[in-house]
Amino acid sequence: MNGVSTTLVFGYTDEMVFVSARSRDDDIDLGEVLRNAFGQIGSAGGHAEMAGAQIPVGMLLEETDEADRGEVIEETISERFFETLGISLNRAAASVYADFIGVDGLE
Repeated sequence: MNGVSTTLVFGYTDEMVFVSARSRDDDIDLGEVLRNAFGQIGSAGGHAEMAGAQIPVGMLLEETDEADRGEVIEETISERFFETLGISLNRAAASVYADFIGVDGLE
């Protein structure tokens, strides 16, 4: 985890996605990043070093099968966050890392 200065975690219930982010990078204002990434589909805000968002699940899952629910949420949250930061998500590397630490996701 050397060199990691910014983290984003999220979880969801049947009705809401909860997002939390932290950063030690002086070049990133997480409150602004989360407002830009999620403000139009939910509520988001915070400070430069820590921020959060809440997004109604229904906004993300229109016409989505129940079996695809987790994948769609994960993909949407990750892509919007990285896109807002101007970072291209490397799904292959993320998948390898997820396998390495023993978690499912980013398949």
